[in-house]
Amino acid sequence: MNRIKKYFKLMVVLSLVIWSVRMIYPAYVEYSKTRLQLYEIEKKLLEQQKKNENVRIRNHKLKTDLKEIERVAREKFGWSKSGEKIYDFSNLPE
Repeated sequence: MNRIKKYFKLMVVLSLVIWSVRMIYPAYVEYSKTRLQLYEIEKKLLEQQKKNENVRIRNHKLKTDLKEIERVAREKFGWSKSGEKIYDFSNLPE
């Protein structure tokens, strides 16, 4: 009789452990997926923050640095100083 009680207790404990694992495992899988998604989103956020900082720096330079303004005007509009020649390489095949 004592042996049957031990066996019964062992079966109850084992059943509880199996039931607990079956209940927790799907939540763990979902947690792992969510954690991976969070990592990817944080990575994209960091990249975007770096881009934003670069844009802020460039914007500040365009507002304050005359050499930067001149460089952009030369690149974008093809402006040149008198006596300078402009060579257009944009139509060359890569």
